[in-house]
Amino acid sequence: MAPSSDVAQISSVNLAYIKAMVSYCRSKGVTPVFVSTPSTKNWSMSKHNGVEQVASELGVDYVDLNLGDAATSIGIDWSTDSLDGGDHLNYSGAEKVSAYLGAYLKETYGLTDHRDDTSYSTVWNASLTQYESNLASAGVTESAS
Repeated sequence: MAPSSDVAQISSVNLAYIKAMVSYCRSKGVTPVFVSTPSTKNWSMSKHNGVEQVASELGVDYVDLNLGDAATSIGIDWSTDSLDGGDHLNYSGAEKVSAYLGAYLKETYGLTDHRDDTSYSTVWNASLTQYESNLASAGVTESAS
């Protein structure tokens, strides 16, 4: 992410969808947060600046996992956490980002972990079973992290 003051403009169609999603979240009492996931090929400082500008205009927090402490803390190794050299994360990279983002959201917004809450267990367990089936179908083995 080379330093730049350039600002990539978000298309009017995409901006309309973003505004609608933010409005919908707020109407449901949900705090929207913009997140940019790690990508060495498709992300740039000008894109970051464009998203940051829109987030600021809408009063939405923005977390760019390509920058600063977040990028360092996640510990992405592009030789093992991406199958295409930095365009997309693979399973191990996604695990790292999910763990970081989950901790961030819990700490910053006080989200509750419902994994041990019995009122969530039926849906949670069904979703977990489907997720594990999808992993197995894709030939992905879970790492021991």
